[in-house]
Amino acid sequence: MNKIKVSVIIPIYNVEKYLKECLNSVVNQTLKDIEIILIDDGSTDSSLSICKEYAKNDDRIKILTQKNQGAAIARNKGIELAKGDYISIIDSDDYFDLQMLEKLYKKAEDNNLDITICHSQEINDLDKKISNMDYSINKEYIPSKEIFNYKDFTKFIFNFCIGWSWDKLYKREFVIENNLKFQNLRSTNDLFFVFLSLVLADRISILDDILITHRYNRKNQLSETREQAPFCFIEAIYALQKELENKNIYLEVEQSFINFVVEFCSWQTGTLNRLLAKRVKKKLKQETFIKLKIFEKQDSYFYNQVAIDFLIKLFPEKYLYKNFIEKLFSVKICRKRKYITILGIRIRLKLLN
Repeated sequence: MNKIKVSVIIPIYNVEKYLKECLNSVVNQTLKDIEIILIDDGSTDSSLSICKEYAKNDDRIKILTQKNQGAAIARNKGIELAKGDYISIIDSDDYFDLQMLEKLYKKAEDNNLDITICHSQEINDLDKKISNMDYSINKEYIPSKEIFNYKDFTKFIFNFCIGWSWDKLYKREFVIENNLKFQNLRSTNDLFFVFLSLVLADRISILDDILITHRYNRKNQLSETREQAPFCFIEAIYALQKELENKNIYLEVEQSFINFVVEFCSWQTGTLNRLLAKRVKKKLKQETFIKLKIFEKQDSYFYNQVAIDFLIKLFPEKYLYKNFIEKLFSVKICRKRKYITILGIRIRLKLLN
């Protein structure tokens, strides 16, 4: 076999309905010099049998089985086994564009990248409708240069992309040298790996092609069962902050981190039922936001109204009156735009260079 250019790591757990579509999108990649590492996480359906069926016809496939320990442990084992120059990690119910690995590999090789990011689309498993995930990469936050790292935009490093790993190609040497690991949590187990990698990478770039399809609204999908472990995302936030402090990076990126945390907490609580959301908000108000000193920040510290609205709900005594006045009249500059509010009417103007 030729040099392995990319190791594709696929954690698998009870996805018999979707697994063939995922595997077909990988084994038929236009980039042929790859290895495909399948980690069956104790599936009780026919997923393992499907893996073995594909392995019979493709010697690039390696199968590892483990008792059910979660996707994070499976991904970490895949990284340990990987021999490729680069690592790609895909969820077993998603699927690649057939040119994904070739395009990302070429971009990474031509520019000596640690992380290469592509655009995504999503498929609703209920009605099979496909739509672009425009929110997955925020172009307004990205530096005006092809190759960048966190020092080029410390204010936005955690805000320009989403904290999942499947739309990113990682240089394996970079992952190993920095001992990057997925956090062993039931949900939000990729936040630590992804966001830490963004501040440790010297060279990051984006490929403006939609190359992966992410499935959502799938029954029993991990992200759809986060109510069974509603505080996992808080553990992930704490772990990332601690590691940033250990590496003496936190103060440089604090504003980006805090903005991400508030918006992420708003989204997380919005996915929970009313009772659980109340419990989580109580923990955020009485512990998390105090620990992170979020309640000490002024309105101007935050990038958009989503964060401010969530803070008003948690700390009305601090933010409500002031924000009411600002909703009547204010002028703010954010992300190359000026926002003017007059008697509650908001006008957005694009700033000239």
